[in-house]
Formats: sequence, C-alpha cells, structure tokens
Amino acid sequence: MQTWHQGRSLVHARLVQESMGLDRFLASAVADVPRVPGVAVFLTARPQQVPHALLHNLKHNRVLHERVVFLTAVPRDVPHVDAEDSAEIRDLTAGCYSVKVYLGFKDSYDIADIARTLDRQFEFKIEPSETSFFLSRETVLAGRPGGMADWRERFFGWMMRSAQPASDFFRIPSNRVIEIGTQIVI
Repeated sequence: MQTWHQGRSLVHARLVQESMGLDRFLASAVADVPRVPGVAVFLTARPQQVPHALLHNLKHNRVLHERVVFLTAVPRDVPHVDAEDSAEIRDLTAGCYSVKVYLGFKDSYDIADIARTLDRQFEFKIEPSETSFFLSRETVLAGRPGGMADWRERFFGWMMRSAQPASDFFRIPSNRVIEIGTQIVI
C-alpha cells in the first residue's frame, strides 16, 4: 500500500509539473483551433489543468470537437449523493465545459447513468453512444533520482499496468474510448 500511495504521489507531482493551467489554455489556444462536429469528454482528476489526452490529441490531430467536456468524478464518503447536489457544471467558454459529478460509494459510476443524471437534473446532454471519450493512460518508467527505490518504482509500474482502466470502471462503451498514452519517469 505504501508503494501504491507514494507512487501515485510521484506520478501526480510529475503530471502537475508538466501540465498547463486550464484558464491559460482556454485564453490562448481554443480560439485558433479548427473545430469538428461532436462531443468530446476528457476524464480528468485535476479539473483546473488541461488533461494530457487533450494536449496530445491537439498536438497530433490539430482539432477540437465543437463541444468539449472536462469530466471529473468526485467520490463522497456517503452512500448516496442527493440528486440536487450531484453535479456542478461550469460553462468555460467557446463550447468548453467543466463538469464535476459527486458520487457516493453506492451510487452508479456507469457513464450512462451519469449522463442521465446530468440530463435530468441540469438538461446537459451527453449521449454515450455518440460521444468520444478521451482517457490518459500513464506508463510509469523508473529512473528519476529522488523517487523510490528502483525495485519499488518497477513494482509500482507493474501495479499501474494491472489496475482497472477508467473505461471499465465507468463502463464507457469500448467503441467510444480513445486512450492516449504518456510516459512518466518517476
């Protein structure tokens, strides 16, 4: 457990170090990028930062979808979250939205259920069968001084590769998932 906790902390620190603030991104990059039809959902644990999957997608494809949703699932230490407190939606600008979904430990983390809740409570539509879901997949590499012992870094890398993918956890339709990888040296 200590290896998992410390490894996640090291990965988080590296991702923060290499990231761009969402406000800065929206102010500079969004206006000049060609848009394509459709909805793109970027799952992110850090809603104030641009997901690495978005940066890599933009770097390689040079387009954004006409509607971009940054989706963050926030677990709560209660069995169920009341429907009226289940989400926050912020219109960021230029067709971009920040959506935080609050879920209790007995609530459904299924993306179809989340989409129904957003539509029912907030009239915010996400159709899972027509949406592209972009996920970041981090591959951990050992070798940066100041991290963990080399064997623990390799063990943590194995643990990360063995962990359940977010696409399975949220039951996102497999034909709608686009995983974009990032190598992280810890």
